[in-house]
Amino acid sequence: MTQEQQDIINILEELNIPVIENDVNYWFIRTNSGDKFQDFYFGNYVAIGWDKFNNIEHIRNTKQDDLKLEIARAYNEDESRPGSVAAQIKNFVNEIKINDIVYIDNKISTLSIYCKNGEIVEAPYKSTKQLILELGSTKFLKCNKSEIVNCDYVKFADYSNYLIKLKEDFGELKIGRRILKSFKEGFENRI
Repeated sequence: MTQEQQDIINILEELNIPVIENDVNYWFIRTNSGDKFQDFYFGNYVAIGWDKFNNIEHIRNTKQDDLKLEIARAYNEDESRPGSVAAQIKNFVNEIKINDIVYIDNKISTLSIYCKNGEIVEAPYKSTKQLILELGSTKFLKCNKSEIVNCDYVKFADYSNYLIKLKEDFGELKIGRRILKSFKEGFENRI
């Protein structure tokens, strides 16, 4: 470390500004739009969503390809990406260290509603699940993690390409891979 760098560190310490060590990593963990922020903040812990895999030593000692097969067996059809899940679990267990800085999203955000007249209305955040319940109509369907579509404006759905083409040049929306089955059932069975 140069003298200049040491001088800067000394000034920061005098001002009670934390000096982050070089081996500290930063992590961003999504928490279902902030649903788990209170647990993280007040409980001082973070977890990931594959609860059937909670033996840390087993995860550490299992090859990623073997873990991928275990995940596929444990979750059957519920998890379409066992390789990605295995990598996330291995990274979570092997890479995140005590004193690393973990950032998770908080619910303090807004909801954007795109109207037929082109207007975009900003409203306090609500989950897509909560919003669909409040709308109380089968014509509104969740098409991906963060978007709901009014089926009256769907020109066609291309399930093989996970795509919704909207009427009147409103554009396209992606259908989430995990949501495809429920979207297809809702779209084809709506009243």
